[in-house]
Amino acid sequence: MNELTDIQIRFNDGQDLSLKVSLFGDNIGYIKQLIRKNAFERTSKKTIRLIHQGQLLNNDLYTLSNYGVYQQDSHIHCALSDPIIPTSMIYHVETTTKNDSISGFDRLRESGYNDEEIRSIRLQFHQMQRSSTYVDGVQPSVQEIQLEEEWMEHTGRRLPEGSDVRGHISELNRLAREFNAQYIIHTGDFGFYDKSSLDRIGDRPLKHWIQYTTLVSPKTRASLLASSPEQIYSTLENSPHTLLSEFSEFLAGNKRLDVPVYTVWGACEDVAIIERFRSGEYRIDNLFLLDEASTHVLEVGGVSLRLFGLGGAVVQHKLFDNGEGTDTIAGGLGVMWTTALQIGELVELALRVYDPTETRMLVTHASPGREGLLAQLALTLHADFTVSAGLHFRYNIAYNEFACQPEIDHFRNRLIQSQEQFMQLWNAIKEQVEESVDEHQYSLLQHALNVVNRIPPSLACLEESSSQASTWERDELAFKNMWNFNLPDAAYGSLLFNVHQGIMASEMRSYGLNFSYRKHKQQQQLASPAPSSISTTPEKPNQYRNSTYEQKDTSDTNNYNTNRNSRRQSMQRNPYTAYVGGLSNTTVTEDDIKNYFGYENVLGVKFPIDQTTQLPKAHCYVDFQDQYCLEKALTKNGDIYRGNKLVINKPNTGRGGRGRGYTNRDSRIMNMK
Repeated sequence: MNELTDIQIRFNDGQDLSLKVSLFGDNIGYIKQLIRKNAFERTSKKTIRLIHQGQLLNNDLYTLSNYGVYQQDSHIHCALSDPIIPTSMIYHVETTTKNDSISGFDRLRESGYNDEEIRSIRLQFHQMQRSSTYVDGVQPSVQEIQLEEEWMEHTGRRLPEGSDVRGHISELNRLAREFNAQYIIHTGDFGFYDKSSLDRIGDRPLKHWIQYTTLVSPKTRASLLASSPEQIYSTLENSPHTLLSEFSEFLAGNKRLDVPVYTVWGACEDVAIIERFRSGEYRIDNLFLLDEASTHVLEVGGVSLRLFGLGGAVVQHKLFDNGEGTDTIAGGLGVMWTTALQIGELVELALRVYDPTETRMLVTHASPGREGLLAQLALTLHADFTVSAGLHFRYNIAYNEFACQPEIDHFRNRLIQSQEQFMQLWNAIKEQVEESVDEHQYSLLQHALNVVNRIPPSLACLEESSSQASTWERDELAFKNMWNFNLPDAAYGSLLFNVHQGIMASEMRSYGLNFSYRKHKQQQQLASPAPSSISTTPEKPNQYRNSTYEQKDTSDTNNYNTNRNSRRQSMQRNPYTAYVGGLSNTTVTEDDIKNYFGYENVLGVKFPIDQTTQLPKAHCYVDFQDQYCLEKALTKNGDIYRGNKLVINKPNTGRGGRGRGYTNRDSRIMNMK
């Protein structure tokens, strides 16, 4: 991958400089150094800007492959200018006076070019155009501007994708500037809230929103989460600063989106706001909703990219519940979810606009990797890509099923499990639903049921009958070639598609996880004095022969026991404690658990916090009133609750003394002596 390739550096006087570089190993900063070394006089005291097919190569840490340059003998334009103003200053000064009437290469000012660089690019471009009569220093004619526009329009385009801006909508403009993006695709929890939403949002969704939005400072967040619900509502309503969402500022036109943004709604949104968009009462320039009633095609880099979207959480028992929604949109109390009718309408829409020349992308808030129903929907829509929001992850996830499953039957079994969950609900309410829907809604329900029954045939069935061979081949193709992307919150990472000449290349960026605490914690442990209990017996000769190893192992043991202490405290206080696992921490809360087991049966619920991510883990410990309540809860092991298969059992209560972990470590140390 790091073999050297010839590239041509083209200057504005028509002369080329040939360089040998690695498209995958040498970054832009290194290539600029090579240019200076091989064209010293020409580049001395000059600022170097590189451009490839209309795209500014402005990140010195990127390689050419990061910018979609894969071919040998590619031409890279080199614009030289005097270092008068830093790029950041140029961008700030010139974009504040942005004029929508600017066209041709003059639009490059919005990307940070100064006048001398634009002049250099313009001169070089028109020298290569046989039909151009451009004279250096003279304002281009209408025909020459049109040539420039056509050239820029047919160069590569960039589509960053983000998840969960959570009301900090200006973050999307930052992403657009950082990546020089033409479009942004967003996967929900956009921030469809205004101050009137406070009258409709519930306590728990509001606290959840406050915990993760970046509009609230850590200090304010801690203060709000420690306050009573009444105090939280009062603080948000009376705050002179935007704490809930910037939505109202964008709606009023005080702020604007710099590039077109295509978004689904998330799990935490106000259904009343969404319905006003659907009715046309609300409108924000450059904002387009992806839902079951609308689809968009982006003509980008030689690809017709068809966008489908489905917003909200996937909650099995709410698939036939509209909540406070007055149309097909479902939600209430500040949260939103998907319905079976929406799924059916989206399938109907996809069938109506089907074009085999298009590339299809399904954008959802919930993940097809977690929700089998969405994986079935992607198969039904013949999607090439799915893009969804993550559970507040710090890294992007990119996968296809072939990479994760040993064979297609494993994928099939996951879809069968999703089908069984749906049919359990459907069989219970089928008659009631069919009596209440009209003819068109009945048709939508049939589309939804087709999605639920979209199961790839098993290999055994294929051996018995060849009638399903075509379906199996199509599903196997999707099994191997449909790529799924799961995104972190926009503040912590993003996915970028570079689309050029029909090729969709991807780049993933993330803030990452901070592991420095481990080293710092270990240094603190090594520096702290040993506990007195360890030195109560006289030292023996060679007792600490392996002192370094032993000290590290003892520290690990102390950490192990310390981490278990908090988990054991509940069991020490109450012998009627159950472990409840298999939970989704975005849809199940402490109050949900109490409601599920019965408020009268539960004394308390504790969700452990992951020390690395500072997020609740996907399990909890429930203290029950007595042995009867505990035994009754244990009978629910394996039940399905809100799409989660519950794991309920009695926690390990330890085996006396220092516990199993300490004994194993002691034995290991003793064997080394």
